[in-house]
Amino acid sequence: MDGEMKNDSGKVTQDMDQGHCESSTTLTLVNDLNKCMSDVWSISNMLESLGACVEYMDEELPKYLYKVHYPLEMIEFPEEKPRSIKPESLLPTFNEDFDEDEFYYWIEDVESGFEYCDVAVDKQVEVVVRCTLPLEGEAFKWWQGIQELSKKVDGKNSIGWNEMKNLFMSKYLYPKIV
Repeated sequence: MDGEMKNDSGKVTQDMDQGHCESSTTLTLVNDLNKCMSDVWSISNMLESLGACVEYMDEELPKYLYKVHYPLEMIEFPEEKPRSIKPESLLPTFNEDFDEDEFYYWIEDVESGFEYCDVAVDKQVEVVVRCTLPLEGEAFKWWQGIQELSKKVDGKNSIGWNEMKNLFMSKYLYPKIV
């Protein structure tokens, strides 16, 4: 048996090609290890990229949370309206970054709140200002200026809800047209 030798335990070993077999196995293992390392590196880069995407989504999510609209009509209220419900608990906060759809949802919810809470027509503007406009916001300050101007021109505070809606629309939805 050319190139074979028996060792003390009786196993046959190759002496001539032993170096070749070991180097071939080592080369295969090194290649497999390099491929695995390349795959690990690729997966690591992909995970870093996904992590950056998740961070971006976490930052951007609050901008879109208020866009989900659940009209007050979808909320089940008892048949008899308890007089203890105040508009503050139903009316949505005015957000100065509304787009057109959100603005109309805000109007719809405010008017549904008026109806449900039996807000008198002459109190609607006061309720909107008190319940939906953040005191530190631009909209509240702007509205105070509109009311002061109205008092100077008309001598009284005579702006109704329909006029208020139109003024808000011109200020916040279509400011470049006006």
